[in-house]
Amino acid sequence: MRQALAFAVIAGLFAEATELLRLHGGGIAAVPWDIRVTLFVAYAIVGAVLYAVAVVLARGRRRPLAIAAALFAAFTFVPWINFDYLPTFWGLRSLLSNVVLVACALGVGFLAARFARATVVMVVVVAIAANVMWRASHERPDQVVSTPASSPPAINVALLLLDTTRADHLGAYGYARPTSPEFDRLAQDGVLFERASAQAAWTKPSVTSLLTSAYVHRHGVIGSRDALNPDLPVLAEQMRARGFRTAAFSANPWITAEFGFDRGFEHFESANAMGIQLTNIYRLLGRAQRLLNAAGAQNQLRKLLLVGPVESNASNSERDQILTDAALAWLRDHADGPFFLYVHLMGPHDPYDPPADYAQPFRETSGTKGPPLTRPPARVQSIFETAAPLGREALAELVSQYDGAVRFTDAQVGRIVAELKRLGLFERTLLIIVGDHGEEFHEHGNWRHGNQMYDEVVHVPMLFRLPGVLPPARRADAAMLIDVFPSILGIVGRPAIDVTLDGQNLFAPRAGAAAPVFAEQWRFEGGQYVSRMVGYGDLKFIETRDESLGQRRAELYNLGTDPGEQRDLLRDGGSGGPEETGELQALLTRFGSSAPTASRQVVEPSRATEERLRALGYVD
Repeated sequence: MRQALAFAVIAGLFAEATELLRLHGGGIAAVPWDIRVTLFVAYAIVGAVLYAVAVVLARGRRRPLAIAAALFAAFTFVPWINFDYLPTFWGLRSLLSNVVLVACALGVGFLAARFARATVVMVVVVAIAANVMWRASHERPDQVVSTPASSPPAINVALLLLDTTRADHLGAYGYARPTSPEFDRLAQDGVLFERASAQAAWTKPSVTSLLTSAYVHRHGVIGSRDALNPDLPVLAEQMRARGFRTAAFSANPWITAEFGFDRGFEHFESANAMGIQLTNIYRLLGRAQRLLNAAGAQNQLRKLLLVGPVESNASNSERDQILTDAALAWLRDHADGPFFLYVHLMGPHDPYDPPADYAQPFRETSGTKGPPLTRPPARVQSIFETAAPLGREALAELVSQYDGAVRFTDAQVGRIVAELKRLGLFERTLLIIVGDHGEEFHEHGNWRHGNQMYDEVVHVPMLFRLPGVLPPARRADAAMLIDVFPSILGIVGRPAIDVTLDGQNLFAPRAGAAAPVFAEQWRFEGGQYVSRMVGYGDLKFIETRDESLGQRRAELYNLGTDPGEQRDLLRDGGSGGPEETGELQALLTRFGSSAPTASRQVVEPSRATEERLRALGYVD
């Protein structure tokens, strides 16, 4: 009995330390103690069960310790290697690898039993080290790119990104539903850009443009394996070099340390490291839960490990709440500033799964009944095909869920604002709120985002607020995500140092003059697909070609008279003739027609990342 208890304790310590090291490597800066204790207890129970199994297998003829250690080693490492590094379980490579893993586990088990005292000492040392190392491992003094400013900045900067948020679904942009009371209040005494444009149709290239002030064809981050180019300047490095403490909290699995987005941030937490849900034991229970459910035995095995307010399968909104909690805790610890804080909220991305009380009011006003529709039909990847439509009631259900998700994300913005006020920081914090792209609801025969350049995708919210420095205004001049980087540096009073930026300071003396906006979407899997957009004044020109299918299309819209882009002037006639079209085509040519420079950094997404992306519809 004593040996069984000792084995359970050592097993719990060892596996908890192993999981912690994995989570540290995934980008999480500090695993809460409740999760650590949960992991220890869960693995200790597993160790006790496996020891009992080993006693049965030993049948009194040999010591069970070696068998128990081998079983526990297999339980700890085989799922991890399969989840993160091996292809489909039944593939030949995976089967052979698992045979090798089991053999190694047997060897480890018998060695651990043979040198039991040394093993105990080693496990205790590793457990202690893993539980105290997180702070040192996430300090990044090597990322300071120049000497900090001699006098500390007088203001703080908070950049909040609302993923998949359409500008026309916010009250400040004229939406009738009350989806954004917090944003709308901020817009009343801030600078709201009415015609802001993203540089891409999906998150990774769009956020790269935001954080580097580089057009997509220049930064080259266009595919699932592309990572941030180390040669490009990034906003966080520039802010840190100017004396700001830097922190980022991202609920999007594309915006993680894995793809280089932690550059310049002293503290970085991402959706690829959300605590208990990315541990091996949680994922193993998830697999078992799905298998049992498929066999008709309904269960919630994963709930056995849950701590805190998170339910068994965290939604985008729940992840937003977790990351917001972490951001607020960081703010409280760094209230003396100055700081640069980046928070990437994910709620409006499909599946649209906010808490029921956020979506229900919108469902009631639209008259929808029955279970909510949370995921739209598949989008198409060709410029002439049309995705399947939905009936009026189903579409109303879908939009109601989306609006509820926007409302919940807006509430997280309100929590951050409330904490800034409570800490006495609100009036001296430059607050910027932007979107990375919007979402399609079949306005142009497609769903979701990532393919087309219509305004439901590229028109994004953009708000700057700093009382006493930026007078409240609604500006109709062109603005782009690449303009955020130089605008922040201009406002804090320290321009960029020896860096090349494509954007402009929106608050410089000559800002506001008529200027074009550009966006682009590139895809090379299965043949080149490119869609590029230029807007100038009210006119918007889109040029798209799909080489794999031999398709090409040019479109021209007048957003002043046709904001929904339903009347293509190149087909239907009207204002915007050959002269205007030629001018816009010339602008697009000067913008750049060659394929993007390949990203210098390419990584293979981990299995944990692939799981998160699959849940969001990015991985088949």
